[in-house]
Amino acid sequence: HYLTVAGTSLAFLVLAANIGAKAWQNLRWNPVKQTGILGSVISFVAAVVTGLALPYFGFGGTGSGGKSAMETMLVGSLIVAVFFGVSDLNYVQDYILVGSEQCDQDVVNMATGAWWTMTLITCLNIARRLEPFMLPSEEEELLLIKDHSSPVGMRVPNLPGFCIDPTQSKPGVRFCTDKTEFLGGIIMAVVVGGLMVLFFVFELSRVCYS
Repeated sequence: HYLTVAGTSLAFLVLAANIGAKAWQNLRWNPVKQTGILGSVISFVAAVVTGLALPYFGFGGTGSGGKSAMETMLVGSLIVAVFFGVSDLNYVQDYILVGSEQCDQDVVNMATGAWWTMTLITCLNIARRLEPFMLPSEEEELLLIKDHSSPVGMRVPNLPGFCIDPTQSKPGVRFCTDKTEFLGGIIMAVVVGGLMVLFFVFELSRVCYS
């Protein structure tokens, strides 16, 4: 049992660190300057915390910011909620691990619902404020300036100093404004997250009246 818990916890931390590292990059934050073993530990802890607090920024396509990022988060978070709901079905749990459907999952449902709601609202709010990445116009003249840190000794001043996939510059759905998508995401977060928490409330009521 102890080995199972240890293995599950390690997998959870690695997954959170992986998502957090991608989110860190998409948020355009500077890397940790500390080097050596201490730097590795600090980077790992920071990645885990970021992955737990801002998990939806770990999705591909969220580094562009704006509407495109919010749409990716809404679709991704909805898929997460669907998988969570399906995994809560007894016959699914019995198929994955026999006897697991008899375990008390009330606290897990409530905590997951609250976490899903709060992290989605936070990510949507940050994505809305993140300046969208736009490709420069072909008609715009790209002037070069000297930069000794560049391998070629020059750099383009009107391009960002961080790596972003050019395919992430898509504007998103045209018939929806930023505010509409943001408010729709907030409503979806509250409704779906509330349903997750209701799993706990209904189960608690069933236990109390049985």
